[in-house]
Amino acid sequence: MVGQTSDGTAVNPLGPITLNGVANPAGVVDPDAFRLPDGRIRLAYLAGLTAPSNPAPRAICLADSADGVNFTVVGSAYDIPAGDMITDPSLARLADGSWLMAMSRGSRR
Repeated sequence: MVGQTSDGTAVNPLGPITLNGVANPAGVVDPDAFRLPDGRIRLAYLAGLTAPSNPAPRAICLADSADGVNFTVVGSAYDIPAGDMITDPSLARLADGSWLMAMSRGSRR
């Protein structure tokens, strides 16, 4: 679910996001949103989350949106190797315009 606030406290629900026209896409979790210099919203997320018994491929993906609700998938930023526990991507734009992405690997160090 995505929402909007104008005063920093009250949130107005806008509904589920769409990815390439699919509302509330299955297996999409851990979103991290970042406003681009042109005003669009870039979303990093984990795609392919399924039941542990289903070894579906997983990836950290990127999508862009003009309104923060309807996103167009840009592509995979990182294909997660089978058995790896990578989750929770976070984006940061560096001063030189490049991107830095951090990801969690659970309790593994």
